[in-house]
Amino acid sequence: MRVKQFSFAPRREHETIFFLEDSPTRRFFVRKLLYWRYLCERMRKDFPMPSSVRFFEPISGTAILVSILLSAASFGLNLLVGALTFVPALALGPVVEHLQMLG
Repeated sequence: MRVKQFSFAPRREHETIFFLEDSPTRRFFVRKLLYWRYLCERMRKDFPMPSSVRFFEPISGTAILVSILLSAASFGLNLLVGALTFVPALALGPVVEHLQMLG
């Protein structure tokens, strides 16, 4: 399989992103991306989804439950991250007091 080379329009120096420059790194990742895209297309053609597989509509009322669970999970995650960033500062308090007492 021959990979078509992409060419980007020339950019001003301040707009150039490292990954968009013509470099071995860019060519490597573009080839990998095209290779995986090719594999996915081959899998889709070689192994089509059987017609017996059906996608069911969600039961009425599940959207409320999902939104509540998503909100609770987001709130809990934010609380956890906030606590983990604040707790080390609290843990250092006794250490600093001990060092001040010795010094």
